[in-house]
Amino acid sequence: MKCSFASFGEDGKEILPTKENPFVFSGASLIHVVKTLRMSSVKVGNTDTVHEINGSKVARHGNKVYS
Repeated sequence: MKCSFASFGEDGKEILPTKENPFVFSGASLIHVVKTLRMSSVKVGNTDTVHEINGSKVARHGNKVYS
């Protein structure tokens, strides 16, 4: 299976990662379960910007991003 991903801004132009503005994309759900201690997350820095997706519970929690 092959999967391609492209992200577009409100102006319709494709958004591409650069050295100055890299981004992380995950097809996973970044599930966080407290009682069974299962957690999938992405570590981010203090100056990194996290953009939440409408309808998703994935959000920034300190220096990690998960649901």
